[in-house]
Amino acid sequence: MRTHNFGLGARRHLASLLVVPTLLCVSTAERAALANNRYLESPPEAESLDSPAYRYANMTNREAFEELERRGVPHRKIAATRGVRAPIRLTGPIRGVLIRSTLPESEWETTPFNVLDARLALALDDLCRILSQHDIVEVIHFTMYRSPANTQDRIGYRHPGRLAICLGT
Repeated sequence: MRTHNFGLGARRHLASLLVVPTLLCVSTAERAALANNRYLESPPEAESLDSPAYRYANMTNREAFEELERRGVPHRKIAATRGVRAPIRLTGPIRGVLIRSTLPESEWETTPFNVLDARLALALDDLCRILSQHDIVEVIHFTMYRSPANTQDRIGYRHPGRLAICLGT
């Protein structure tokens, strides 16, 4: 396995693949809080609206599942999961890149931390296309899920909606 230190431009591009869907779901109050972060760099709105991440975030469940099938992303639909629109588990490497948690392999099939939304899987497919070009074969995530605060009957966003991922290097 080869590790690679991506330059700043590549890191921004990779980050935009995964961050934009979550930013599109942020409430007005949270946008005000984000606006106060002097370290936050956001792409121009026109670029965001034309991004794959924006398209994924606005797909119906059916469209997201069909696109996963078309691309051959190894996944399995799972039962309804609180706060998640289109819950899945990955069932193998994407484009030769294994995305795994820090948990022991024996727990991967049962942990809620390996459940993700189909839309995030589409963004991960884009990311794995880039990673595989750099001979990267494994990515470890720290979480794709954090327990939702109050999403009893609503769809979550970011980590509670399984629309975000924290990757390690």
